[in-house]
Amino acid sequence: MEVLDVPSAQIENTDFIAEPEEKKIPADNTYSKFYLFCKLYQLTAREQDILKLLLQDKNNEQISDELFISLGTTKSHIHNIFVKLEINKRRQLIEKYENFHEDESSLDI
Repeated sequence: MEVLDVPSAQIENTDFIAEPEEKKIPADNTYSKFYLFCKLYQLTAREQDILKLLLQDKNNEQISDELFISLGTTKSHIHNIFVKLEINKRRQLIEKYENFHEDESSLDI
């Protein structure tokens, strides 16, 4: 196998370098309801993964299987979500999400 010695200054193609997601801002400066909801309640990336599945009415076992995490870890994340949203039941979570309006979030993004 032949190795080419190319000075780094000659390497111009940086298409393989991905920009972090948080730097990608929509052209019309709008964000999804889900994004704003998660931002408002300061949910971690993993809590956001769990929230998506909770909103799909998945049970704890289905969530842990889908995300390849233990049942205990799943329960811990759900507990943390409930604490941040100041709720006690899944039905309250769904109601809170359904009643959330993007224009009322008043976030500094």
